[in-house]
Amino acid sequence: NRNIAFGIKIPLIVFFVFFVLAGIFLIYLLFKNLKQKKYPQTLAVAVILAGAIGNIIDRIRFGYVIDFISIKYFSIFNLADIYITCGAIFFAYLFLKEEN
Repeated sequence: NRNIAFGIKIPLIVFFVFFVLAGIFLIYLLFKNLKQKKYPQTLAVAVILAGAIGNIIDRIRFGYVIDFISIKYFSIFNLADIYITCGAIFFAYLFLKEEN
């Protein structure tokens, strides 16, 4: 997949790599500075970070991300995408649960 999510085209791969690296750095800072060091939040951020790093390794190494899981009538994705999505959903769930 030479594009980003859902086939959106990107103008410059260098800009995209810089943007993703900045995002990984911000996620790392969030991971490092979790105030209460709660295990579930730490796990959620670690899973997101693992997925982001997996995708950026593919982008740097090949110039694109290798998507190999295909669900008919839905999308084509990889394990890193699953990690990012599941981690984000879990983190959002924990955030909303904590608000109540």
